[in-house]
Amino acid sequence: PKIISSDKSGLIVSSNDLVKFYNAIQKLIKNKAYRQEMGKELNEIIKLYYSDESIIENYILFCKLLINKL
Repeated sequence: PKIISSDKSGLIVSSNDLVKFYNAIQKLIKNKAYRQEMGKELNEIIKLYYSDESIIENYILFCKLLINKL
């Protein structure tokens, strides 16, 4: 899954666009609620796809699918 979704769970700017990078950083500095909301969103994505429980569930599913193919 895509982890970072621009303006939802993070900010995505071109690596060679310093103006957009500066503006993105300024937006984060000036807007605490925006920072917190993006942090919460990213935390939920990480919990959903990358928590120990999620990884174990996916591994078990993978093993079951593999066994069914044998």
